[in-house]
Amino acid sequence: MLTRDLLRYKVSGGYAKPSFIAADNAPLLEFAAQLISIHEQAAGCRREELEENVGRMTALWHDVKLARGLAKILNDRCIFSECLEQDYPALRRELFRRSARLLAGENCPAGAAAFREKVMEEETVLQQEIYADLPENERLLSLKKTFPRELLERYNLSLVQSLLLFSEGLECQVSAEDPALLRRLFKYLKFFRLLFRAELSGDRKKGSVPMIHLKIDGPASILENSTKYGLQLASFFPALCSMKSWKAASGLKLRDKPLRLALDETSKLVCPYTNFGAYIPEELKMFQNYFNGKAASWRLVQRNAYLRLEGNRLAFPDFRFRSDDGAEFDLELFHQWHKGPLAERLDFLEKHPETPLLLGADRACLKGDDALKERFSNLPGCFLFSSFPGVENVVKHLEEARAFLK
Repeated sequence: MLTRDLLRYKVSGGYAKPSFIAADNAPLLEFAAQLISIHEQAAGCRREELEENVGRMTALWHDVKLARGLAKILNDRCIFSECLEQDYPALRRELFRRSARLLAGENCPAGAAAFREKVMEEETVLQQEIYADLPENERLLSLKKTFPRELLERYNLSLVQSLLLFSEGLECQVSAEDPALLRRLFKYLKFFRLLFRAELSGDRKKGSVPMIHLKIDGPASILENSTKYGLQLASFFPALCSMKSWKAASGLKLRDKPLRLALDETSKLVCPYTNFGAYIPEELKMFQNYFNGKAASWRLVQRNAYLRLEGNRLAFPDFRFRSDDGAEFDLELFHQWHKGPLAERLDFLEKHPETPLLLGADRACLKGDDALKERFSNLPGCFLFSSFPGVENVVKHLEEARAFLK
């Protein structure tokens, strides 16, 4: 994403309007190709050397901020070496102590080359580079494959994502016409652990495509880890752009005066997420594989995109399970920021205990709220977990819920 100093947008009528670029602009495509070439040819170079070469190139472009922004997007796709295995500061301290002892001794070599050779006699890690752990000395290992047009498209997307880091909340409307696309969208919402509420639009005309209204909390409404949450919201936004029909609006705390951001599918923003499987966290993959291998009388099955609650309210459970005798239960997980939605779901289940829905809550979600914790523990099918639920715990509560509803 772009840093604040690289953001390009105009303000008109209280709205922040990102300065998008044309992804088919020939001069820009040529510039992007040259920028990519510099990075590809710099494999093995130090980060500082690469940044100097890129800096000279961007300084010559007529719009320096745009050029530096494209370079930032490309830099984020670079993989650099890391020196995590060794404690370089400790190794340097020992090296400097040896140098001091040698200088103070009677057998100190006269020449600089001889002195270095003597100091480094027993050295293994620092032979080639004493400060290899500093960022400027990291080596470029590779660049994720990037095409010129893709770089321009990613830049446009990053303009919006970077503005969303200052969002008070994101309100969206998406088409419910394609269940597969809808499931994919809500998988991303769950994956990034965002706080959201969803409703079917109540003003639907006869024969029209149903629309879902989403209200996603922004980082400005989160008290803890708001920076991390802002990154999660910004990372989710590209998934919204993959929908056939969508609208998004957000209030921004970016300047002294509040600003608004409004976009829709006519912005022609392109989602770079092509394979959701590549973004499934390891803990989720492990759970699915372990559950399918260990839960003898239950299996994970495909479910509808959403669960209808009271009125037009919708819920989006994380999993659906089916037992050998055909009983089906959904499981919805609530993480650190999800205290509000969890309370709403408890309200619903207290009114409708016959609903085949289990709730799992991260202990961090209920921390410091004894009243909510008591309500949660009194409902059947509700259980606590740390980070991610274990298979045995889920199976246990599935069996209890099945017995309760019989």
